[in-house]
Amino acid sequence: WRNMNFSENCLDCSNITSCIWCYESVECKNCYNCYYFYSTIDSKNSSYLYNCKNCDNCFCCTNLDNAAYSIFNISYTEEEYFKKLGTFNKNNFHNI
Repeated sequence: WRNMNFSENCLDCSNITSCIWCYESVECKNCYNCYYFYSTIDSKNSSYLYNCKNCDNCFCCTNLDNAAYSIFNISYTEEEYFKKLGTFNKNNFHNI
């Protein structure tokens, strides 16, 4: 844990500011319920993001701005997103 400024309930993070419920995040700001992030700001309910801004419900995306319901930088409807997301076995340690 290094430089976790104004953040709550975050674990194994470094250089984060104003984040809540984040895990394994580095250089992030204003993120909520995010996992495995790097250099991402103003995002929530997402995982495996790199260099993203203002993303909501995104998975395995890079360099996105103002995106929602995206997987591998492809946008889906909310229903399609959760259906496709369910096909990934994210709870298996070896898959992560």
